[in-house]
Amino acid sequence: MKTDASGVLQWQKKIGGNLSDEGRSLTFAVDGGIVMAGDSNSTNGDISELHGGYDLWVVKLQPELSVSEINRVTMNLSPNPVKDLLQIQLTSGRIPEKTTITDLAGKTLIDSDSTLINMQNLSSGIYIVKVISQNETFTQKIIKE
Repeated sequence: MKTDASGVLQWQKKIGGNLSDEGRSLTFAVDGGIVMAGDSNSTNGDISELHGGYDLWVVKLQPELSVSEINRVTMNLSPNPVKDLLQIQLTSGRIPEKTTITDLAGKTLIDSDSTLINMQNLSSGIYIVKVISQNETFTQKIIKE
């Protein structure tokens, strides 16, 4: 569903059938659409057949183009892969307020409020960069050479 800034319903879409269907995770696709993963126990509606007790379901909704969605804030990390210094940029003039870099196990390795992060003391590998700006969180993988 989508609402305007006042909370008035703009549109809604029901996906699934008449039994237990649950969306468990949402993310934005590169094109601005929404990808949802979940499970289903239905055999009607959008679901053509059931292959077991509960089936995994992945659904992609196409983007509805509007000015607010086209101007969605994105995060750019450069360079990627990085050797020493990582530059963090957010679009729409936003400034990162807090940056956390973790390993793939979730261990926090760096906390910073800067847009330039020194990563030279980290081992080569894959890390997760999490940036908070204006109560919004942006997450992306980075490769350290």
